Amino acid sequence: MLSTARRWLIRRRTETALFGLLLFSAAYFCHRVEYDNTLSRYFLISSIVDFGRLDIGWYAHETADVSVHAGRTYSNKSIGAPLLALPVYAAIRSWPGLRADPPLSARACYVVRLWAGALPYALCGLTLYLLLLGFGLAALDAYLAVLAYSFGTLAWVHASLFSGHQTAASLALLSFAAIWWASHRHNPGLGIWLGAGLLAGTAALSDYLCGLAAAGLAAYAWRRSPGRKNFLAFCAGLAACAAVLAAYNTACFGAPWRMSFLSLDTPFAGGFQQGWFGILWPQPGSLLRLLFSPSRGLFFIMPVLLMAVPGFRTMFEPGRARKEEAWLLLIIVCGTLLANSGLHAWHGGWGFGPRYLVCILPFLAIPMAFGLDRRWFAPLFALSLIQVIWAQAVMPDVPQYISNPILECLNPLRRSGYLADNLGTHRLWTGAWSLLPWLVVAGGAAWLGRPASPPGTRSPRPWDLLYVLACVCILSALAWVRSPDPVIVAQYNARLAHDANVAAGFMR
Repeated sequence: MLSTARRWLIRRRTETALFGLLLFSAAYFCHRVEYDNTLSRYFLISSIVDFGRLDIGWYAHETADVSVHAGRTYSNKSIGAPLLALPVYAAIRSWPGLRADPPLSARACYVVRLWAGALPYALCGLTLYLLLLGFGLAALDAYLAVLAYSFGTLAWVHASLFSGHQTAASLALLSFAAIWWASHRHNPGLGIWLGAGLLAGTAALSDYLCGLAAAGLAAYAWRRSPGRKNFLAFCAGLAACAAVLAAYNTACFGAPWRMSFLSLDTPFAGGFQQGWFGILWPQPGSLLRLLFSPSRGLFFIMPVLLMAVPGFRTMFEPGRARKEEAWLLLIIVCGTLLANSGLHAWHGGWGFGPRYLVCILPFLAIPMAFGLDRRWFAPLFALSLIQVIWAQAVMPDVPQYISNPILECLNPLRRSGYLADNLGTHRLWTGAWSLLPWLVVAGGAAWLGRPASPPGTRSPRPWDLLYVLACVCILSALAWVRSPDPVIVAQYNARLAHDANVAAGFMR
């Protein structure tokens, strides 16, 4: 038995190393302070398990992200990630060695994040690699694309947070892969189609904006299913998730269609009463900032994704067999981007980068793999990784009023001694040295898992100019962009440092 397992691991060296690398990297970091966006979700699972109720009245004064209905206080967040975490948290609370811990202990929250964030993130990366191989890409190109997605985008940051965004992204990609796989197999069974529907529905429950991706996946399932029964099975999975949401809304807010954010107890409440659940017509200014600003820019913070532009062109080339998938990916990406730009609070509040766009990142990684240029991969990936690792290694909750998060917020906090807790600090490593174990293990796993390298590829000349301009603009903006009000920046930095010191003192 042992020799059989060993032979399988050797044969699947790349897949095994990749899964272990991603799981370890997401588990390595633990952010010192939890703010409203994640606290509200934690409070929901604790209220259900520890107090047997759906309202979070016990924690009402500990977070601003609440909804109030009929005199009771509820979480205003999407319910998918808390629902996934419920059985794990319940098991933790009943475990003999952990029963004495208070509700939402540090150990319990860490395990919840591993289950609802890190594990789906690792499965997403592995599935993305296998899917790209199925699309006919070279193994090394597929591997590099997965590394770029996993460490050069916000996927890594949200895999270590209980925000629900990476959970939604992972489940949506798994649903897409399940549909594609089932459509290429003879009689795969209704269970696969049902599972794909459940994955898409749970993704939408984990991030309501991901409902657009779920709708696109439903259309894709209708196109790809070989028979009506298969599509109906997919729809049954979606319907089951919709029924759960309807039951929750009815129990908490009095009607199945009344969403939590329609009863917000925050200054943003009025904005969500407008348009379609707070989404108005796309705003050009918001769209430009979502794409190119230093604080929220998709292509500014994650420039490696620029290779998705020639990648889409490649997928649409005459004679390609991926046009149907290309249309799906393009519709999901553009639809979500336009919806986000029309959202009242398009910036997502406190956070690093465009957190509402995390759910479309795996759907950008696929065309990025088709447009991957190995000559430009290293500089674009490095620019992405350097920015992302600031948020992961320091803190991911940058106030939206700060225009240059790295220069104006994260670097000052680092100089003052503010770093995320990680497995290195738990072994008494301090400062930047605490990242050394991650660098050694992650670098070794990435090198061990690398597949064979065929000759490199070259993009058409026009894209070289795009990449040069991107690198120059990003480096210039990182050096020169400043917030209009330095006093506000100083005030928020002081608050963040104070919160970190309080949390550190509490943990000691």
